[in-house]
Amino acid sequence: MLTKLPPEIVLSIAYQMDAARDINALAQTSKRFHRQINPHLYRFDWKYLEGSALIWASDNGLESTAQKSLDVRSTSLPDNKTLSIAERAFVNATENGRCDIVRRLITIDNLDLNAKDPRYSTPALVWAAEFGYEDIVKLLLETQRVEINATCPHGSTALRRAAAWQQEAVFKLLLATPRVDANCPDDEGQTPLYHLAFFGEESLIDLLLAKDGVDPNPPDIFGITPLYAAAEEGHKGVVDRLLAAGADPDPKAHATGHSPLWEASCNGHHEVVDVLLKTGAVDVECRSLADGTAPLAVAAQRGHIKVVQLLLPAGADPNSKDNSQETPLSKAVKADRRVIVELLLAAEGVDVNSQCALGRSPLLLAILNKSTPNLKIIEMLLAANADPHLPANTGSTPLSLARGNTKKFLGDWGQSTDTA
Repeated sequence: MLTKLPPEIVLSIAYQMDAARDINALAQTSKRFHRQINPHLYRFDWKYLEGSALIWASDNGLESTAQKSLDVRSTSLPDNKTLSIAERAFVNATENGRCDIVRRLITIDNLDLNAKDPRYSTPALVWAAEFGYEDIVKLLLETQRVEINATCPHGSTALRRAAAWQQEAVFKLLLATPRVDANCPDDEGQTPLYHLAFFGEESLIDLLLAKDGVDPNPPDIFGITPLYAAAEEGHKGVVDRLLAAGADPDPKAHATGHSPLWEASCNGHHEVVDVLLKTGAVDVECRSLADGTAPLAVAAQRGHIKVVQLLLPAGADPNSKDNSQETPLSKAVKADRRVIVELLLAAEGVDVNSQCALGRSPLLLAILNKSTPNLKIIEMLLAANADPHLPANTGSTPLSLARGNTKKFLGDWGQSTDTA
């Protein structure tokens, strides 16, 4: 029987086979065959399949398979070739969180712990940081052979990736390493602080700002600073911390001209708006480069009542006009924001008959708004002395364009004021 053949004959048969699957099939015949043939199978894999077993083991976390492959590595190919394959397995194991396999691989002499994966050219440490593999990051740092500030092609370091993916434990571990560059920007100029600010990571920001030399105010290539990002997302606690650290409260984005106040007003983050206004160092009339809207106008349009209530007493101009010559009142009327219309009409000096580039007054806009105009808004405008006879550029007036109940309402209003 085949299983009773002498070991040398069994190996001779295995040596004649030219496919790994056939060698493996023979090895599976019995426990004795497996013990005798398996080392040859791994040597065959190194020589003809470029260490595919080790790569597969590193992908799938098969520590035993990895060790068997490593046991015959030095007898299969020149060292430089096997080292290159081992480095690829090392990056795979790191990316897949296979700590036990990483621990075995880093014992190989001359293994480059700064090796990068062939697809994305990203160092192993950066992958481990992104996925939050704290044990692997710690293992690599302990070797003191890894470059902690190595970057991927887009300029991301391990610390920056840990911040961007909110990997708290890994971030703390990296930040505590003396060699780490806490200000290292990526290709878009975004530092670890930017990402922590964007996601509102207050405790990690405290740690980062406590580190000597950390810049609280680095703009990215778009002019966006960490404080700008925090304000846009509504992270008041982060804004407080950055202001206390000396961050500029009023930077402008290059492409839009927006400021932190503009973004916070646009998104209704009234607590952030309040904090920024209290600095006394922000421009309440900051204009969007796209359409010329100021914070008050965009807040009015979007219905952010508390923001409007903060901006008006802070000096925001209720008559400021955008590129279409629309005022905050015009925008509030068009958006059917009754409460905000009331707030704006109560503002000192508001022009109830201001006209946009088309000559449309707030009253005319209210009449043109939707299929059923808001009679309450129309009533408030008329009570504030809106002119129902004020013509637009086309010559049409609010009264001439009114229909149905709205026309009757305007007529009744005119009669009541005439009588009065």
